[in-house]
Amino acid sequence: MAIQPIDLQTMYQQQSNISKIVNTQQQAALTEQMQQENNIQKNLENNKSVQKTQTEKAEANKTNENGSDSSDSASKKSPERHQKIKEEDTPFENTNKYTPPNLGKIIDISS
Repeated sequence: MAIQPIDLQTMYQQQSNISKIVNTQQQAALTEQMQQENNIQKNLENNKSVQKTQTEKAEANKTNENGSDSSDSASKKSPERHQKIKEEDTPFENTNKYTPPNLGKIIDISS
């Protein structure tokens, strides 16, 4: 039994079809794998960002040695800014020379 040319032709077409199918399956598997890797990468980044905010909240609740909040530490870090604020406050303090001796001691609760 000899192989006819028509048999070879159909066999090559079938091999071509099979190779295309296998190629699309491999591409689908690769794209799925890449999507999974991207999802894993995004999850890792989200976990890092959540942990970062948790540590920031913990630092925000801390107090300094003198008992003030940590938000005051920003003014201590920039002495120039603190000095400018003092300079702005000093003219107002100098203009009010007279303070009544009972100021802040008498509380009116009759109303």
